[in-house]
Amino acid sequence: RFTRHLARVMPDRVTCADVLPGTIDFLREQFGVKTILSTHNPASVIFPAQYDLVFVLSMFTHLPASRWQPWLRALAAAVKPGGLLVFSVSNDPAARELGLSFDQDGTHFIGSSESPSLDIEVYGTMYTTRQFVEEQVEQAFGRGPSHYFPYAFWVGQDAVVMRF
Repeated sequence: RFTRHLARVMPDRVTCADVLPGTIDFLREQFGVKTILSTHNPASVIFPAQYDLVFVLSMFTHLPASRWQPWLRALAAAVKPGGLLVFSVSNDPAARELGLSFDQDGTHFIGSSESPSLDIEVYGTMYTTRQFVEEQVEQAFGRGPSHYFPYAFWVGQDAVVMRF
């Protein structure tokens, strides 16, 4: 959804990753971007370079809590020194508007998503509190987010920014 806009304003500078082969073929053919076939295991992802910006829209909104730390570290490893990791999370006000409550850790995971081809154990629907997000970042990097922007994206997604 967002790639079509990035590819226009940053021609020849966008690389996209996805776990579905058909998706990366579509992105490459339709928008002329470079692509990486990803995996559900962050330790297996091979980034061909480090980037000034690693932008992850709507991935952490689907990952169970146990997968956050490995993915945060893997994505950060793809960021050049001085670069940014930006990712989106579902915010707690949006979840509460849906009538959802949170577990003690500040999460509410639902074992389903818009993608029936992905295993619900690794890709469902995840709602989090801001406190949970900040704790995950702190545990992964030894410090909190550089910036946190509530409602930065549609449907109650906040943007979390880390500078490395």
